[in-house]
Amino acid sequence: MRIDIGNLLKQRGQTLERSVQADVEPLDVGGEQVVFEGPVRLDVRLHNAGGRLWADVKAHGRIRASCARCLKPVERALEFSYSEAFRRPDQDPLDDEGVRESVFEGDEIDLSEGFREQLLLALPMRQLCREDCRGLCPICGADLNEGDCGCRPNDVDPRLAPLAELADLLRRRDGQE
Repeated sequence: MRIDIGNLLKQRGQTLERSVQADVEPLDVGGEQVVFEGPVRLDVRLHNAGGRLWADVKAHGRIRASCARCLKPVERALEFSYSEAFRRPDQDPLDDEGVRESVFEGDEIDLSEGFREQLLLALPMRQLCREDCRGLCPICGADLNEGDCGCRPNDVDPRLAPLAELADLLRRRDGQE
């Protein structure tokens, strides 16, 4: 994700627009794998602000993951924008903590680090096939989006049976007092 900025550096106030495509390796997000369907395209607008370069980046791609509730495949467009400043190693960093700043040398900048950071921020914590996904039955594993499975929701996990008995005992006691 490198861009040649040799001509941009020659004149303050100059702007350069480029599109860059890159293959992105699958990511592990919250224990789930997110795979990119084809390359990600970055539309980049660079501006020479006299020593510093400012980049406005728009990312476009498609992702594939599994629904966090029912495990069905989920495919969707992923689009996000971010800004980033670039400076030479001998320049002082910006005082603004809200601005992402990278250091560059030579006549190229590398968007990879900023892109990866912003990508992780743009991805949802969990992928869902739809907002009202009912998930899988915890007893039989049936997909509840396709209908009820017939399992009784009051079935108690055998590991929690002693607590259920205690709750019944307390309810009976409170009802008698």
